[in-house]
Amino acid sequence: MQNVLLEYSTGTTAAQSPGGEVYADSLESANSQIIAVAVHGNDVMQVQQYYQQSNFSGFVSGHFNRQIKNDGIQN
Repeated sequence: MQNVLLEYSTGTTAAQSPGGEVYADSLESANSQIIAVAVHGNDVMQVQQYYQQSNFSGFVSGHFNRQIKNDGIQN
């Protein structure tokens, strides 16, 4: 079984973010193959290039096993 990367958007000013954190933690607890990464946006913890390439639709949203191709198109 392969590891699964879960990237999810979060931010210090987003009211929905704690719910996303709880959900990500529950997925990690239920399956040791899941690795959750909180990607901050619109706050001081944001890594601009990483957040922009993540192409999140809002708070809280996420991607499983996202891949970025050389042409910048995600799948």
